[in-house]
Amino acid sequence: RGDVADDQHPHKGGSHKIQKTVQPLRLGLHLCVTFHRQEQAYYTDRVSRIPEWASFPLIATPNTALEGLKTLIADRTGRRYVRLVGRGTSALYVALRALVLGDGPGSAILPDLICVSVLEAVLLAGLRPVFADVNADRFNPDSHSVGRVLGPDTRAVIAAHVFGCVTPPPEVEVPIIEDAVQGLGGSMHGRSVGCLGSISVLSFHPTKMIPGFGGAVLTDDSNLWALIQRVSLEKAGEPYQTGVYAGVRPQLEAQRHRLLKDFEADPANIAAIRAGWERLSEEVEARNRKARYLSQSLLEDPHLGLDLPTLYPGDAIWRYPFLAPSRAAAAWIHRRLQAAGLPGSRPYPSLSAIYDPQPAYQSPELASRLVNLWVDSGVSFVQLEAILAQIRALPLMKG
Repeated sequence: RGDVADDQHPHKGGSHKIQKTVQPLRLGLHLCVTFHRQEQAYYTDRVSRIPEWASFPLIATPNTALEGLKTLIADRTGRRYVRLVGRGTSALYVALRALVLGDGPGSAILPDLICVSVLEAVLLAGLRPVFADVNADRFNPDSHSVGRVLGPDTRAVIAAHVFGCVTPPPEVEVPIIEDAVQGLGGSMHGRSVGCLGSISVLSFHPTKMIPGFGGAVLTDDSNLWALIQRVSLEKAGEPYQTGVYAGVRPQLEAQRHRLLKDFEADPANIAAIRAGWERLSEEVEARNRKARYLSQSLLEDPHLGLDLPTLYPGDAIWRYPFLAPSRAAAAWIHRRLQAAGLPGSRPYPSLSAIYDPQPAYQSPELASRLVNLWVDSGVSFVQLEAILAQIRALPLMKG
């Protein structure tokens, strides 16, 4: 997976074949950028909820404030060690690179439906991406698929709580990196999200569960912690660039300064993150209440043919996802919501469909039918009713 024959290798006379991969790469990046632009447009309309200090210059912060934030995060997640970084992608890079320092280069397994930033972190860490199929009910990595693609060179499995649907990590004999970004505030069997892997990574942003700007790398393992501390964000190693990913390097290099950042230790940033942690339980309950309302309301209209996720205690729903009956129906719903100025999105493409097609995977078909409804504090129940009205107008259609 990811390797190419000699005649396709850019250094062995076949570079013209590699050029064909650049367009799919750009398509993947374009789709993810489009999603983030939808997010940004939505939150720009609620600028009063986005900290104005985001553009302030860096201000020196007493070590006590920074250490206090680390202590708070450790207490809330039940972790022993915390490293703060500039964003979630940086946190995932640090986690992956630490494992490379310990065990050498290899591959990392990641969900097929996930933001392209996760793939970027894998590539920047110098690891070969291996995609795992996802389940149709809660869009998390399928444990059987993870087991099938697990290999002797697997250095990590990235287990994400996609859309806030909290899921137990797969039981494998390699380190689990828990991508806790979308499920923060949730729990599994009495254990908090953020302590369910060998390493866990968090992200703070106005569009995430906790506002502010930054990320965190968490672990309890003293050996892993020693490796995590060794990883430099300024002197990153060579990215993975074999096969289809040969065309990725220029774009990764251009974005490296944005993707790999140290933590902004501005007092206001620290204060915003601390306040977000203090409000997290209330925020999660409010989101879950809206998600349950949407689920119960849509269950009353079985003729729509929607596939709804099963919601469990312990979830921390970031977005409420469901499957439309077809690709055309998903596109229709999305257009109607956009035209009405209502929050909703079609989130992620299948990464394997772009970079490493897997005919047996269901994730490409799921991605084509997936719709996300937003349930954050900026969405009122009046808006939820308007969203439901648009969905209930869905006509019967094919394809």
